[in-house]
Amino acid sequence: MLRTMVAFCAVFGVSIASSATEVTYRKDIRPLWESKCAACHGAGSPYLGSGLAYHILDVDHAMARQVRAIKGGASSAEAFDCDEKSSQLGAQPLLRRQQHPAAAGMARTQFGIGAMPMILMQKNQVLEKQLAAAGLGNVKVSWKQFPGGNPMNEGLLAGSLDIVSAGTTVFITLWARAKGTPTAVRAIGSISALPLWFMTRNPNVKTLADLSSKDKIAVTTVKVAVHAILLQMAAEKLYGAASSGKFDPLTVGIPHGDAAAAMISGNHEINNHFTAPPFQNMELKAGVRRVTTAEEILGGPASYMVAYTTEKFRNENPKVYAAFIAALKEVMDSINKDPKGATKDYLEASKDPITLEEGVEMVTDPGAKFTMTPHNVATFANFMAKQGLTKVKTDSWKDMFFPEVHGLPGS
Repeated sequence: MLRTMVAFCAVFGVSIASSATEVTYRKDIRPLWESKCAACHGAGSPYLGSGLAYHILDVDHAMARQVRAIKGGASSAEAFDCDEKSSQLGAQPLLRRQQHPAAAGMARTQFGIGAMPMILMQKNQVLEKQLAAAGLGNVKVSWKQFPGGNPMNEGLLAGSLDIVSAGTTVFITLWARAKGTPTAVRAIGSISALPLWFMTRNPNVKTLADLSSKDKIAVTTVKVAVHAILLQMAAEKLYGAASSGKFDPLTVGIPHGDAAAAMISGNHEINNHFTAPPFQNMELKAGVRRVTTAEEILGGPASYMVAYTTEKFRNENPKVYAAFIAALKEVMDSINKDPKGATKDYLEASKDPITLEEGVEMVTDPGAKFTMTPHNVATFANFMAKQGLTKVKTDSWKDMFFPEVHGLPGS
């Protein structure tokens, strides 16, 4: 990922680490914030949260590096893409078009059971085999890593990426934004539905209603990540629609791996974590308590990740699109038929810090579903629209997905 980021920056003549000038909030950050960021992220914006203060004022120096990049001539988007440090675990593989016709590329990011189908697709070269079977010859598939959903979505809209896989709410945001435009986006299918747990180290927190202003909740991205939306849903159930944002001020945007380390060590202000496998299982093993789950909040399973692309790419590349679906089905069948063998392959590729037995337990958990069937995607979409995070509601989950999965019992 570092080499990719440097190459990307070099194209635009950006040097992230070349300036030794001291960056201050008053002199450097605030003017840039007001001129380039406040329109979308200012007061009243759904994207303003406690994570902002964390990045500007705390230990993360990515903001300062981005400021230097902007002062050196980069756009705010270019600087963000080059140095974004806040991981969105859901941001997973993408298929990137190469310069020659018979080539494609794919990328994946950090470890997590939710990405298992894509990681196995890469490790076992399943997509290449399906592309060859479709008569497309020896197609080169290269995988790249993205730290978050925003730059990946921008790449998809720009046409530099073909197929991406990310967290459900990352997809919904782009689907709503691009609906009715030449770059309209729809989902290919679900990648995984997982049991997502709210974990705590606070002995006073027995239910979410026990959270206080002293608590800090780690989510991957404040306000818009799957876990952040689930917290808003839970708050609405507890306190009513007007108080759906009650827990938002308690959330801090931290990658799952960093949050898990903080929870397990116990030496950090983060004392709650809404998370996913394997992080929640690692925390439970270390004595951290489970308070509630996504299934309890939603009343059913939740698609954690989905794969998606533009309508334009699907229409112009039907064989590649069909090969990707075939590859995804093949990988999912292997997980469901031979979970131990699939988990072994997954751990060899991902290097997750868990044992084979622990991995198999997570993969075979009744709440873990490796299927293209969407679960509660429409529920997420309509809640996000009601919250003002998007501007589009949906009458059916099928509005968001391509026809190939319309026969599945989705939601």
